[in-house]
Amino acid sequence: TRRVVSAFLENTNCELKLVENGREAVGLLTQNSFDLVIMDIQMPIMDGLEATRLIRSGYIENVDPQIPILALTAHAMKGDRERCLEVGMNGYLSKPFNSTGLIEAMLSVLKGEDGVAGIDSEFKGKPEGHTCLDFKGTIARLDGNDDLVREIYNHFQELAPLHLDMITEAAGKNDIQKLREEIGLLHGLALDVGAYKLSSLTHDIDEFLQDKGLVGIEKMISGIKTEAEDIYSVMSDYLSKTS
Repeated sequence: TRRVVSAFLENTNCELKLVENGREAVGLLTQNSFDLVIMDIQMPIMDGLEATRLIRSGYIENVDPQIPILALTAHAMKGDRERCLEVGMNGYLSKPFNSTGLIEAMLSVLKGEDGVAGIDSEFKGKPEGHTCLDFKGTIARLDGNDDLVREIYNHFQELAPLHLDMITEAAGKNDIQKLREEIGLLHGLALDVGAYKLSSLTHDIDEFLQDKGLVGIEKMISGIKTEAEDIYSVMSDYLSKTS
């Protein structure tokens, strides 16, 4: 998501600073002055919700507790929008988004307009080109930038296996909190690359965990692993043909 945001803003007058997680975001705010924070909800170590709570608390020295914050959220995940507004974010933008949606959401928050509308439904139709990966839709959403498509595909192939390992480990330890965290991160990755079947499966797991707990979760995890393997294969084929 960070790479997509930076690519969308490359030809604007925005000066952008990127960080890996919420803890780094709060740290950066203590050292620099910014007009706007674009805060991903799904981040490791410290997520966007906790980082926003710290910022809004007023207890962090040299940090403006009223700085405008735009949330990037996997809107389909249960309660995302409500949690964003509850912790004091000024608006939210649902993944996946295009450059126009991002800039409109940024301007809306900077102007003080509350409740930025999500645009995810525009990009979640039936995938074209392959059942597990929406090539055409993703290329269109990224303004025809094939280099960026290749970059986010490589990024997915690098990170998704790590999150799947963490999901398996968390399930083995009956750690629902960690399991939901990793499911959320994988869900965000899937939306970024147009892997809408995988994003739907991860959404279903999150709903299942909230409603029924861990009983029977192994079969669902096996399903997302199978889907991920299909995605790796299709991505590798695309990358080899376009290299």
